[in-house]
Amino acid sequence: MSNEVDGEKWSRLLRGSLLSSIMSKNIAYVNIIDARARTLITICSVLVPVLISIISHGEYWLSGVVALVSCFCTLITSVLVLVPKKVTPHKDLNYSPLHFTSYSEVTEEVYLNDMQEIISDHGRHTELFIRDIYHIGRDVLKPK
Repeated sequence: MSNEVDGEKWSRLLRGSLLSSIMSKNIAYVNIIDARARTLITICSVLVPVLISIISHGEYWLSGVVALVSCFCTLITSVLVLVPKKVTPHKDLNYSPLHFTSYSEVTEEVYLNDMQEIISDHGRHTELFIRDIYHIGRDVLKPK
């Protein structure tokens, strides 16, 4: 009997560790994408005045205009990546109190009741955590 209890305990621990590492990896991906977008904004912010100077001198104006248009396109794209998006969960994803796009739409009382129910039911929180990982990948990482 003790071996079965210990086996279940280690199984839950392993499952929790696995899900936690997957979630951490997804958050790291978001941070990497945001860092690259901020780097591109910085580079383009430095290049724009230099390119305007090149265009005003007239010698390489065509290449300066092409580079300036590229910088503006890069700036716009990078800013759009960094702007937080209001993500609406797809219809095939039910309400999940574990994900910010779901619980931002309900009252605090509903959220607290749902979280207490999830914490007490071991099978349900695993399912919702996996659903949350899927939701982050599809609705947060993919648009970035």
